[in-house]
Amino acid sequence: MAAAALAAVAVGRVYAQDTPADVTLGGEVVMRLRSSVGGMTPQQRVGAIEERLTRLLAIPGITPADVVVYTPAGKPPVVYAVGRRLIEVDKQTAISAGSSGEPLKLATGWAKKLQQLLPRVNWRPNNAPEPTVSENPPLTVTDDFFQVGGATGQVYLRDKLVATLRGPQPGGFTAAEYADVLGARLNIISHRLGAGAVDSVKTIDLSAYPVNGPSLVLMGERPVLIVEPTEAEAAQMASTDLLAQSWAKNLRKVLTVEGPIPPSS
Repeated sequence: MAAAALAAVAVGRVYAQDTPADVTLGGEVVMRLRSSVGGMTPQQRVGAIEERLTRLLAIPGITPADVVVYTPAGKPPVVYAVGRRLIEVDKQTAISAGSSGEPLKLATGWAKKLQQLLPRVNWRPNNAPEPTVSENPPLTVTDDFFQVGGATGQVYLRDKLVATLRGPQPGGFTAAEYADVLGARLNIISHRLGAGAVDSVKTIDLSAYPVNGPSLVLMGERPVLIVEPTEAEAAQMASTDLLAQSWAKNLRKVLTVEGPIPPSS
């Protein structure tokens, strides 16, 4: 089923700049992009969305409620799925799509298609029946970032849980998005360090500079996890340093048990 889910994401293959490019799921067109934005052609934008959708399809149990349209004040609407940003729908995108220059209308239409398709094509156990999705499930359209989902994010190193993030993260990420980023970073750095990775894990307590400041977890002298006071409070830990020590312990355990990753052939 996993292979089938990954194969369900397809991209319209086009070559001329600003030639329309399609994002499809399960053989159905979800989005058609016709304009370049931020220096990215429609094909490049579709490629970025395809990567995000491929990662999402590995998450079991997606429901229509996992698709949300976020409408930050003074900014274009953003379509989120399972707490991850999929696409920002600006006015140029809406105009080129023939949506009367109404970004919210276009974002809502795309979100409704995702509500129908994501639950049906994402990963599920073998022989599990395809879920039934109602014809017009409720869609959350909100200016409250706390409602986009992804409030909890799990950071994995070599498929082992090493840290749990809670609440909005730096850079406007949800906890789920930031956990994905940090997990990828940890795996890359540990691979590069090899056998020395476990001994390179350290913590720095900055909680007194200023008072109630963050603490850091380092790997190979690089900060890989930052523990903010809000993170420690959400985890019901007395200080950022205690939570940083806990995360560092988890990292060392995984690195010790698993050992260094052999170099790729």
